[in-house]
Amino acid sequence: MSAAHPEAAHVAHVLPWPNIGGTEIATLRLIQAAAGHGHTATVLHRPGAEPVRELMQRAGVATAEYTAPTPSIRSANAYLADSRKLADQLKALEVEAVHCADVAAAFHTSLAGRLAGIPVISHVRNRYRAFPWRLRPVLSLVQQFVFVSHQTWREFGFPVSARRGSVLYDGIAVRDDLDPDRSRALRAELSVPPSAPVVGMVARVARQKDLETLARAAAGVLRVLPDARFVIVGDHQADTHREYHAEIEQLLASLGIRERFIFTGQRDDVEALLGLFDVFVLSTHWEGFPLVLLEAMAVALPVVATAVDGIPEVVRTGDTGLLVPPKDAEALAAALLALLQDRELARRLGRAGQARVAAEFSRERFQERVGALYQRVLRRPLRPDLVSQARS
Repeated sequence: MSAAHPEAAHVAHVLPWPNIGGTEIATLRLIQAAAGHGHTATVLHRPGAEPVRELMQRAGVATAEYTAPTPSIRSANAYLADSRKLADQLKALEVEAVHCADVAAAFHTSLAGRLAGIPVISHVRNRYRAFPWRLRPVLSLVQQFVFVSHQTWREFGFPVSARRGSVLYDGIAVRDDLDPDRSRALRAELSVPPSAPVVGMVARVARQKDLETLARAAAGVLRVLPDARFVIVGDHQADTHREYHAEIEQLLASLGIRERFIFTGQRDDVEALLGLFDVFVLSTHWEGFPLVLLEAMAVALPVVATAVDGIPEVVRTGDTGLLVPPKDAEALAAALLALLQDRELARRLGRAGQARVAAEFSRERFQERVGALYQRVLRRPLRPDLVSQARS
């Protein structure tokens, strides 16, 4: 702890996945917000997660590998032994709290955190409606659940009281200074004609994002606006995404619109790419609280998204964007065409979305909320019954 921040702590952030996605970006933003209160961080990542390590180290965040204990009744002794090893690692790092990036990380580390005698926080970033009984005791060791939206909390398949739960909305700075020259350069780089309208989505190419419905909606849009392009920014090369990407390629070919889709892969210049888009779309099946929608709204991009989970807490349809039912290609096509064909409507919704981000989802408000979260958790003593339960 420093003299300037006497309540500051060293926090271990646990990332359970090997590649970069919304969770990893959101964790980095959380670390940066907490740094404003003097908190320091070490990111624990799985062996082989080089993209995660590189992302954090470029941002000046310390990293370390961890071996994930696997909760198991049949192999309880191995689980306990592995948890003790991880607890020893946490002690060696001199961390004062564990912050799990999502529930998967909590399964790995909640027992280890309690064995180390430090509080365990778990973010809940997506819909979890049920858990096997063998995992419920592991969740009971989490001191604080942090939900990205109220709907995510309502649907969580494990009871969490108001004392053990809170909602933490992300935050972002609004911008009006995107470089038009950079946008023109990106059009040339991606072979997008200067006058072609562009619909963009920033998301890994995964089933959750429902690119099938977007493809069918795009076919409807292209019947009216044949020059339109659809740019998908996100990883499609990882093993977990490659098969689905191939399926989408086949669907686009069968619809006769493959040449109108551009898959950029993982990019580090997402903000610049937002300046290329005329409309931002998110056709997801589920989404706790999509940071990418805030990023699009922050630069006054009009957005179209599915009305699932926490999205209606961000987008007010007809006011700050347009919402459509999931899996409804006709409704999605109609919403996209409404914004592509009515530029005044698109500008009005884009500006209203930007104003809402500034008022309710600003970087300053996010930093305040992060500080309040850590103050609450670090000041609250561990329940003796949970500490003894973890150590027995």
